[in-house]
Amino acid sequence: MISRIIQFEVKQRLSHWTTLLILLALIFQGIWYTKGTFDYYVNEDLLMNAPAIFYKNLAGGGILMIIIVALITGGVLYKDIEHKTSQWVYTLPLHEKRFFLGRFLSAYLINVLVAFGYVIGMLLVPYAGIGEAHRFGPAPVAQLLQGFLLLLMPNLLLLTSLIFTLIIAFKRMAAGYLGVLVTTVLFLVMQTVSEASGAT
Repeated sequence: MISRIIQFEVKQRLSHWTTLLILLALIFQGIWYTKGTFDYYVNEDLLMNAPAIFYKNLAGGGILMIIIVALITGGVLYKDIEHKTSQWVYTLPLHEKRFFLGRFLSAYLINVLVAFGYVIGMLLVPYAGIGEAHRFGPAPVAQLLQGFLLLLMPNLLLLTSLIFTLIIAFKRMAAGYLGVLVTTVLFLVMQTVSEASGAT
């Protein structure tokens, strides 16, 4: 049952035209954030596509990524509440925990698959026309994948869990969006306090 839910949700999302727009937005974010991070560390004698820049990008995820995770996660779960199909689903002989686990894993898997657009954007930086040829080195694919696995995937899991929990608890999409907003504000406050205190 869990595998059927995952298969259905992933197929449904990847075949929708909005997924292409999301991928394009994340590719743009990958290029834009790489340029912004490089400009911040321009005096450190780094290449624009250095692994350190990519790690920095992947650690934060970016504001577009956070918004997209909220939209995808909410869409996977909230449609049952919005279209009132949950009353039909619960009459079927299925276990409630398996149902929610299937929906959660679907949302997380879709978020991970869509996040590859961010990685593609970072790989396309040398071809984006935003810097001279001597500012680029060979593409650090292994480091990029390591950063994706160790930095971005846990952040996606945390955000997906937060949004999923809030939507289930309050049965409102607004609760998921508010949770993401509060998380983003707290992140910005902690970042600002950390920079002001001189901590590294």
